[in-house]
Amino acid sequence: MLHNRGIMSHAISDRVDSKRRRPCRGFVHWLRTAAGMAVRLIFGLRLVPPALLVLCFIACKTGKAPFSQNKAVRIVGVPTEIHHTHGGTAALLSQIPIQIENDRSTPVKVRIATPLRFLSGHSCDTDSLIRHSELQLRGLQMADSGELNSEEQLMIPARSVRIVHVFFNGVTVYQSFCDIYAIEADVHFDDTIVTTRAPIHVIREEPWNPVD
Repeated sequence: MLHNRGIMSHAISDRVDSKRRRPCRGFVHWLRTAAGMAVRLIFGLRLVPPALLVLCFIACKTGKAPFSQNKAVRIVGVPTEIHHTHGGTAALLSQIPIQIENDRSTPVKVRIATPLRFLSGHSCDTDSLIRHSELQLRGLQMADSGELNSEEQLMIPARSVRIVHVFFNGVTVYQSFCDIYAIEADVHFDDTIVTTRAPIHVIREEPWNPVD
């Protein structure tokens, strides 16, 4: 009788231990089943194209996106100040600066179209600016480079801001009263054309008369 009780007690203990272990085994089995179903669903229904998986793998290995990032390229004409003496000869204008900001992860090639447009007005109002003449492009120069590039295009490095000096055949400007000027340029990159305008501030200085 005692022997039978021992057997029954041991059987009950085994059943209790089995119930305690079942939840863990059940969770692992459920996890494996869910993972297998997810893999079969992805590749069976082709929810993720194989090419996309390859691109993601390349990006993870190299740390770089294998496709171009279409971020902003901002272009703005920088105001230029030029001086002449009252009653003297007019000031000669032969270049304007343009600021180009490239936020992309790759360099961008920009091209300045020729001719440029010389605008003028005489009413102290920028709305009065009209096209006066056309100016032929002579070359481009980076602000941090001493070389004048005779071509119409240059490369802007990735994630950088550059000042590009645009040279053209000279034009004279004079300040009589409320004379305003500007240079317009068409900047090309990719399939985009940006028209930028650089204001020209002409300062008339009085001649220096030393006191005897």
